[in-house]
Amino acid sequence: MTTPYIVFSKRSSAELRSCIVENYGLIRYEYPFINALCVEVPEENVYKLKRHRLVAMMAHDGAVKKMSDGNTLYAAHLPIAIPFSETGGRDVTIAIIDTGLSPHYDLLKPYCRLSAFKDIIHGEVSPYDDDGHGTHVAGIAAGNGYACGSRIRGTAPLSKIVAIKALDENGSGTTSDILAAMQWVSDNKTRYNIKVLNLSFGVEAGDDSEPDPLVVGTTALVMQGITVVAAAGNAGPKPRSISSPGINPQVITVGAYGLTGIPEFTSRGPVGPSIRKPDLLAPGVDIASLNAYNAKNYVLQSGTSMSCPYVSGLAACILSAYPNLKPIQVKRLLIKLAVPLRGISRDIQGAGCL
Repeated sequence: MTTPYIVFSKRSSAELRSCIVENYGLIRYEYPFINALCVEVPEENVYKLKRHRLVAMMAHDGAVKKMSDGNTLYAAHLPIAIPFSETGGRDVTIAIIDTGLSPHYDLLKPYCRLSAFKDIIHGEVSPYDDDGHGTHVAGIAAGNGYACGSRIRGTAPLSKIVAIKALDENGSGTTSDILAAMQWVSDNKTRYNIKVLNLSFGVEAGDDSEPDPLVVGTTALVMQGITVVAAAGNAGPKPRSISSPGINPQVITVGAYGLTGIPEFTSRGPVGPSIRKPDLLAPGVDIASLNAYNAKNYVLQSGTSMSCPYVSGLAACILSAYPNLKPIQVKRLLIKLAVPLRGISRDIQGAGCL
């Protein structure tokens, strides 16, 4: 029996590759951007591999899931307006790792703003979304309202999108597939001018007994100049329920609020004694966005999955106006824009609501 692991190398992943092939198991993915491999290892060889001189650390390949509530309400031409800056995210590309993307009028007309589509799961070339989550997320960040006279549009309606499908038709996936999508973003960031990465998914954060590959991956992308925005998770109201990679201090972690206040589902912090999360809250209850199954229609969904792209779009707008800002500077600006709620713990609201 074999078990998938993320194996981090002390040197280059290329040096470790030959050793894995000869002695231990099957290589599923290579991740040069974090110097790691995804390896299927026979159980009897796990301990031996962990002690190998080239292995820095190992982690299990965890299960990842989308951060929406799973309930979809259909809505046609709802008069829900989302504010956006004057730049509209022009000349900035937002990468979205999710369930894919279905062609929708609000992304294709009057001109196509989908720069690229990559399918990690099935290897398809043409864009599609067999769950609907990724399309809804993309619309919150970048929909221009073409199909409804601009009454429903995202926070960066002039930005471009690249969609990487790494979650399946149920909105589920694995850490190894997500890291493969992150590797694609790293390889193509210059080609497509990717400045923002949206991660509307998460995995339950583990203890400190083994490394967190999603934290390592997102940190590497931030170091490459990409502003990473992650959903806080939908495991509230219990404390210490922030999902990974939202636990990473380097990313912008977004919780949800609605017209009646902060919903119970939004995950709470803290992450640890020195890490306070979430960073801020954004609208995440009954959000109207693109319908993956009707290119002229819209649906309502709730969850921190919806709050996350709201902030990704705003980050794109900031970077459109100030293209030389570093991710930490974008994060600080967004935190300054947040309005704190009286009497609410920072472990629930972070810096406040956008």
